[in-house]
Amino acid sequence: MQKRIVMRLLYFVAAALTLFAVGCKDNNDPTKKEETKGNSSKITFRISFPQGEVFTYRNAIHDELEWSVKKLTMYTFSNDGSKLIAIDPIAMSQLIQSGEAEYAYTKEFDKSQAGVYRFLFIANDEVAGAQVGTTSQADFEKLLMSKQIADNSTSKDLLTGDATTPTIPMTGVAKQGGSTQIAVTGTTSPITVVLTRVVARIDVSNHIPNLTITKLSIKNTYDRTTAFPTTDADGNRTYEAPATATKINLSAGYAQLPNPFKGVSGEQGAELKKAFYLYEGPQPSDEAQKNEATTVVIEGKLENGQQVVLEVPFVISSSSYVPLDIHRNALYKVVVGDNKPLEKDSKLVFTIEDTPWNSVILNHDMQIIQVVCWEIEKPTCHYDALNRTFYTSNTEERKFELRTRLSGHHEFVVKMIHSDSGKEYQIEKRKIQDTDCHYIAFPSLTEEKDKAVFEISSDAAPSIKRYLTIIYDKNYNNPDAN
Repeated sequence: MQKRIVMRLLYFVAAALTLFAVGCKDNNDPTKKEETKGNSSKITFRISFPQGEVFTYRNAIHDELEWSVKKLTMYTFSNDGSKLIAIDPIAMSQLIQSGEAEYAYTKEFDKSQAGVYRFLFIANDEVAGAQVGTTSQADFEKLLMSKQIADNSTSKDLLTGDATTPTIPMTGVAKQGGSTQIAVTGTTSPITVVLTRVVARIDVSNHIPNLTITKLSIKNTYDRTTAFPTTDADGNRTYEAPATATKINLSAGYAQLPNPFKGVSGEQGAELKKAFYLYEGPQPSDEAQKNEATTVVIEGKLENGQQVVLEVPFVISSSSYVPLDIHRNALYKVVVGDNKPLEKDSKLVFTIEDTPWNSVILNHDMQIIQVVCWEIEKPTCHYDALNRTFYTSNTEERKFELRTRLSGHHEFVVKMIHSDSGKEYQIEKRKIQDTDCHYIAFPSLTEEKDKAVFEISSDAAPSIKRYLTIIYDKNYNNPDAN
């Protein structure tokens, strides 16, 4: 009898320990699959934004408006993406904020749903035309977002939500170990969803000290966009506007202009963040069609009282026509001016910098790639460091130092992408007092003028590019050196 009592006590102790162990297992790990009552399983999707780990120094460049999720829908597709299986609107009570710009969503699947699926998400918006049982993933990605804007609208009309709580539409694809095919049972690997905004953001920096900007508008932007970026036959993203898109004008941007929005000399200038939100789309490749490019229109007044209207088409700089296609989830900084007053009949100087709109970036207004000229200012040459443009009246070899704080950087890639003469400029890396410099040698020129453009990138972040322009004019004279 005593033996039976001891055995029963041991049995109950063992059972209690087993239940305790099962109850504790993975409770603090939301990325793990969790079996429930033997007939269902739970998986958690970790939802976030692209991160900027490539930067050594970083800080948030977006506020809560630009990352908040107020509405979320999950679309489940078959393993091969041929068929939409389910549309699941997600209650906000099920979306747990796990950090700044980070959320977690746990979905329970019945045992009968065991299998491999694909999961797509749309945040802060909805698409029309998705049919369970018939719509494929490829067709779903081409569906239009709900906001299709009319001519003379503003950037505020691209956003969803309401006037007091506007939100930015976003889309994302669930991945597990780099694969979009996810098993809903028997999996323990993290499942991530990286959301990307369907709009681009434009900031404007005024470096013209005698110009007060009174109005900003946009010409030739697109009125609609697809849920996901367009792709070519090989699956590479092309970021084209939808075939049904038309070009419109925006009468105003998003952020209110400072009062006054007067230019400031220096590295940062007078800056307006979130000047515009735009849909993506290509720019004309031929300069003859420049009037069709997406263009920032700047209206303002000079200190002498003169009213001016300035136009900044989406090209890399005023000195060279290299079109800059607009991509979703990209941040474009329009740098207006060169820290000098705008004189009567003088040409506007500008640069547009294209940076991935990650959730973190350098912690102050520092050049991601800095181009330092190792030449002394002379009557025969001048370097505009703000716009990375070198002016010269002779063809002597020139040297430039490249700097970056990109983490994991090893090498710069520098290549010439254009010269008006069609002749090749030679690029060679050499050391000066233990500093790596890139020497640029001119070709044999018979022309009195030439212009060459060089693309610069780092192996740590090849998608981030900056451009150096060399302008040769036999009759150039540096007015600041006299």
